[in-house]
Amino acid sequence: MIWEKKSRTTSFILVLVFLIVLSLLGCNSNSDESSPVKNSSTTPASSIATSTSPVLVKSSNGRLSMPAPDGWRSDDSLWASAEISLSGWDYYVVVLEKHKSNYADGFTTDDFLTSAHSDFDNLLYNINWKPSSNISIGGLSGVTVQMNAKNQGNRAAVVYLISVVADNNNFYEIIGWTSADRVDIDLKNLQNVMNSLKVS
Repeated sequence: MIWEKKSRTTSFILVLVFLIVLSLLGCNSNSDESSPVKNSSTTPASSIATSTSPVLVKSSNGRLSMPAPDGWRSDDSLWASAEISLSGWDYYVVVLEKHKSNYADGFTTDDFLTSAHSDFDNLLYNINWKPSSNISIGGLSGVTVQMNAKNQGNRAAVVYLISVVADNNNFYEIIGWTSADRVDIDLKNLQNVMNSLKVS
């Protein structure tokens, strides 16, 4: 009788200890599920941004694409209506798509670039437009121009490259910019990123 009582007490204690351990293990696994960081070995964002393998950035409709070079990333904060936005090393590129049906018949890439002048005149000051030249991007013909200006807000000096190409249905405005004050400014590299646009 005494042995049965001790045996029941020991069994009860063992079951109780088992349930406590089980509940503690359950709490630990639940806390992992609610943790915002699921896997501590996940690659940090900074190393993704500087990955050596190029990432192909596509527009939401999948028709436009541009490879993000080493150190560049997709950056949707640059321009609200942009189809593609990239930034890297303090250089920025956006691609805007405009339907030709919104413009007069016979409206050309030169006309489009001329109309862009007035848009930028409202946003910037001390604007200095360089002469435009012909360009081909992704098999599409158009024009490109360099513009130096200052921002209205912080008066920072900025250099812009603006290219406009067209297919049968759309104009594609590719705008790249960086600080004009940088000593290592590389407009050729910026133009190369802009020229990597593909339209399918």
